[in-house]
Amino acid sequence: MSVNVSPSKDVILTVPVNDKSGFLYGIYQDAGASGVTVDLKLLLKSATDISLTNYVYFLTHSETDDNDNQSVIFDQELMVNCLDIYDITGDDNYFNYLLLQLHKFWILLSSVLYSPDFDINVNVMWDIHLHTPHQLLPKNLVNNKLFYDNWLRINTGK
Repeated sequence: MSVNVSPSKDVILTVPVNDKSGFLYGIYQDAGASGVTVDLKLLLKSATDISLTNYVYFLTHSETDDNDNQSVIFDQELMVNCLDIYDITGDDNYFNYLLLQLHKFWILLSSVLYSPDFDINVNVMWDIHLHTPHQLLPKNLVNNKLFYDNWLRINTGK
C-alpha cells in the first residue's frame, strides 16, 4: 500500500502506508491507487522546513528496519515541531519514531515535556506520557485514575 505525497513544488514521492499511518492511510482508503497526491506543504502549513524534511525522510525510509537510516532529533524546537506534525497527521508510525528519539536523547529533549515554554497539544502530551517510564511521570498524571489505568494497560510487563 502506498500513496503519493508532494513535499514541495514539482516533487512527488510514493511512500508506503499502513493502518497506523493516520491521515495518509485515510487517503489510501478513500482514493486507493487513483493517483491522488497529498500536498504536504498545504496539509502541514505550520510545519517548519526542517520538520517537514524530517517527516518526508521518515516516510521515505520507514520500510527499512535499519536504525542507521533514521534521522536523529536532538533539538528541542525540532522535536516540538515534529510532534505538531504527528498531531496533524495522526501518524502513529511517526509518533513511535519520535518516541524513540525522545527516549534516546532524553537529557536534551525531556524539557519539552516539562517546561511551560513549549506549547505541545495536551492530547499529544497524554500520548507521550502513556509511553513514559513511571518514575518520570508527572504526579498529576499518576493521580489521574483514567490516565493511570491506561498507562498500566500499556506498560504492564515492560
